[in-house]
Amino acid sequence: MPRHPDLSSTVAALRASPFTKLAHRIGGLDGEVYPLHVGDTWLEPMSGARMQDLRVEDHRGLHRYAPPHGHPDLLDAICERRGVTSERVLVSAGATGGLAAVAGATLAPGDEVLLLAPYWPLISGVVRVAHGDELARPSVLTARIG
Repeated sequence: MPRHPDLSSTVAALRASPFTKLAHRIGGLDGEVYPLHVGDTWLEPMSGARMQDLRVEDHRGLHRYAPPHGHPDLLDAICERRGVTSERVLVSAGATGGLAAVAGATLAPGDEVLLLAPYWPLISGVVRVAHGDELARPSVLTARIG
């Protein structure tokens, strides 16, 4: 029986986020905490954007993949608002996918990327998965600044 392959050496080398070490301390803080280190997937969708609000009759192609470049109506609205052509716009399903696409398209193995601290925890992994080398870590910058 085939077995699941091992992780790639790139993924196996990913370190834990510096925020992972702080999660228990953040959880113990009094008052409301705003988790800016993660997406807002914990929020409920706005009214009209819930699955029960959508009908195939009203949204042709509801169950199809979206165009890779982005839905034409959305692209047109972005281009009009920003004053750019559609060749300069890429719509992604989220920040992680968008930044991974940019890193994968622009980084060559060994390219150096400066990450200023504090930074979004996933960007370090995005850089390394695209075979870039990160030049800074939070502890290094903190030691130099502090």
